[in-house]
Amino acid sequence: PYRSVLDYSGWNSLGYIPTAAAMFLMLNITERSTGDMAAVSHLAIAMSLAVMARYAFSSLRDISFPYLMEKQTHREFGILLGKILAFFAMLVLGVLAAAYVLVPPLIPILLGERFAPAIPLFKIVVLGEIVMAFASLGELTHQVFRMVRYRAGCLWLALLCYGAALHWSTVAYGVQGAALAFMLF
Repeated sequence: PYRSVLDYSGWNSLGYIPTAAAMFLMLNITERSTGDMAAVSHLAIAMSLAVMARYAFSSLRDISFPYLMEKQTHREFGILLGKILAFFAMLVLGVLAAAYVLVPPLIPILLGERFAPAIPLFKIVVLGEIVMAFASLGELTHQVFRMVRYRAGCLWLALLCYGAALHWSTVAYGVQGAALAFMLF
């Protein structure tokens, strides 16, 4: 049952490129569209802080992968996936509490008042990270069912859609548009 873990193909690597490229694309397009480096730095701070939420979800996803791989029937797989989704939902509540209650007062204290405009961007980006966390469970399911080509294709299509939405929303709404477009990826 652990064959998929050992069968790491070029398709797997190809599927990880869009995820890595999305952040650089966001900062580059935002800077070119707005020309406001202060706003871009606020967005970068928001992304840096929100990445902690991504690691919490990624850790849970990666820990659950071998357990999903060992399930022999679709019913067993579905039951475990349901439990993982329930745990994700509880983790979402904790991340939202931290993002909306704990972190906002800490940003000006730790980074200074000049980074206070990063707070609304951080809140939006955290929502994007939550959406990505649930999407990563879909990626995990594709991996379990050995659908890595499909997974890679979906991620590349998502990157193309994200790039178009990012360009449009940044031109229309500035740096907040870039943060909102992140939720689409």
